Amino acid sequence: MTTTFKDLVFKKDSLGTGIQGKIFFPNGFGASVVRSYGSYGYEQNLYEMAILKGNADEWIITYSTTITNDVLGYLTENDVTKDLAEVEALKSEGGTMSKRLPTNRGIKWRLILCVLAFVVLLIAAGYPNEI
Repeated sequence: MTTTFKDLVFKKDSLGTGIQGKIFFPNGFGASVVRSYGSYGYEQNLYEMAILKGNADEWIITYSTTITNDVLGYLTENDVTKDLAEVEALKSEGGTMSKRLPTNRGIKWRLILCVLAFVVLLIAAGYPNEI
């Protein structure tokens, strides 16, 4: 049986500006479907979908599938159903995904990149003038 939009259970998103529904499949992939301020399609009352890798306990957004290398935006309920079927049909990479996918994996690198960008901006602005 194919998963549809109606199978998603939406809850208030973590920012409190919209809704989010997540679903995971036996192949080790899942989807996060949101409609919240800043998401692609929010102003048109449409949805945005990110493809997830992992399970309900530990997951990350993946940008390397045959479906997309980004999030999918401006989706109708029918579009979400179609895309969920594609996620459900993705080939599993085998093994237990959760043991390899800590949820904070990308956060450390994002923090490092933000700090580096800040330092570069400071240097470009000539701060500090005296070393």
